[in-house]
Parts: sequence; C-alpha cells; structure tokens
Amino acid sequence: MQWAFQVVDGKIKNRRVLRVLEFNEKKLAEELTPAAKSAILGSYTNIEAARGEPSLFDYGSKQADT
Repeated sequence: MQWAFQVVDGKIKNRRVLRVLEFNEKKLAEELTPAAKSAILGSYTNIEAARGEPSLFDYGSKQADT
C-alpha cells in the first residue's frame, strides 16, 4: 500500500491511502512514480517500510516524518 500522512504537533494526522498495491498476495497495481506522487501531494518525503513493519493502522500515536 502506498499512503500519505501529515505530522502536526508531533502526531500523525490526515492518513490517506494513495494506491493499493497488493491484496491477499495478489498484485493489483504498480507503485506510483515520484512524478505522480508530486502531482497528488505537492511536497513530500518518502519513508520506506519493509514488509513486516507496522501497517497503516499501527501508526496512530507514533511519530514519523512527512
């Protein structure tokens, strides 16, 4: 899954899924290109998460970069 969020006062806000890449081990889509992400988000910073890392739903109170 490719997703985006903002950090406001050290807390993650405004989580949004940009694209679902895989579901039940079935590939659904390719990752968005940097140009496509810029068109959607404007300015952004990538954070890479390896498989086995916390999911979109595990980040409720953890701090991360935007």
